[in-house]
Amino acid sequence: MKLSFWRFFLLFLTIAVTGANVIGSVVWYVLFRAYGADVLVPLTITANLVAIPILAFLAYVIQELRRSNDDLSGTKENLDVHVEHLERLRETERKQRTELKRTLSELSLARDISESANRAKSEFLANMSHELRTPLNAINGFSEIMCKQMFGPLGDARYIEYAHDINESGSHLLGLINDILDLSKIEAGMFELKEEAVDVAKVVNACRRIIRERAKEAGLTLATRFKGGLPRLRSDKRAVKQIVLNLLSNAVKFTPAGGKVTLQVEIDEDGCFSLTVSDTGIGIDADDISKVFTPFSQVDSSLSRKHDGTGLGLPLTNSLVELHGGTIELESELDYGTIVTVRFPAERVLDDPAKTGGDGVKASAAR
Repeated sequence: MKLSFWRFFLLFLTIAVTGANVIGSVVWYVLFRAYGADVLVPLTITANLVAIPILAFLAYVIQELRRSNDDLSGTKENLDVHVEHLERLRETERKQRTELKRTLSELSLARDISESANRAKSEFLANMSHELRTPLNAINGFSEIMCKQMFGPLGDARYIEYAHDINESGSHLLGLINDILDLSKIEAGMFELKEEAVDVAKVVNACRRIIRERAKEAGLTLATRFKGGLPRLRSDKRAVKQIVLNLLSNAVKFTPAGGKVTLQVEIDEDGCFSLTVSDTGIGIDADDISKVFTPFSQVDSSLSRKHDGTGLGLPLTNSLVELHGGTIELESELDYGTIVTVRFPAERVLDDPAKTGGDGVKASAAR
């Protein structure tokens, strides 16, 4: 068993003092025999005077050593407590690390299952959409022939009206299926861009002609603006046309009679190709803006409920823009209107400008 430092010191001091006493006694006896009491008395007094402070100092040192030992004992106890606490913390950390690994493993498994289910859903929708498109094309084609009475009169005028309704319904359903097919292909990573040098001004004008009649029936002003001689855009022409049509269709659908829809095309300060569609429609509440880019999501509105829609237009538009490396931004205020801006990256802008006739504004209105 090891002795503490102060105990060892006291033992050493006791032995030293005992030895000194023995030696002193021997010396005192020898001197007494040699010189007598006359010499020993002052010598003894002097020795005692010297020994008293030494002993007092030694007592102080012993007391300090004992207090230091007590402090060390308390410190050791505190250290033991801290060590025990750290060990508990380490054990807790180990358990948390194990639990975190288990949670991450479960999340990874859930993510893989979700991604697999999403791919399966996208593939199913793509296959179903393809299977449905074939008979719908036949329905639309034959109903159009009947509307135009290409092989002779149908007889009763109601037959022509019914054929027209069939054609409109089939066209609407075909458009919906095409949107689902495109969105499913994009989600499944199967959509491939067929890039070419696209004259966006021509695409915009073509879309304007398609939307013009709808805007006229709704009593809206439809305007297009081209800022400067626009360069061509390296893009998928069909995708760009789909983007423009979706934005214009949404703007016309949700703008009351007497309102205005404007499409502006320009190269912005960063060199990006910018398409901006603004309207004076019903607008969107700030809390609902995040919903519009979610497939099949619809924003509650008394006016929007009057129109057909599946909530695929803006999600599909967003996906097509992202495939081109672009961005889409939506700003809206309830009861004041909406502004949607699509930007294609500058690296897609080609050097040779398309001939658009410079700055220009086209507008049409029906009241």
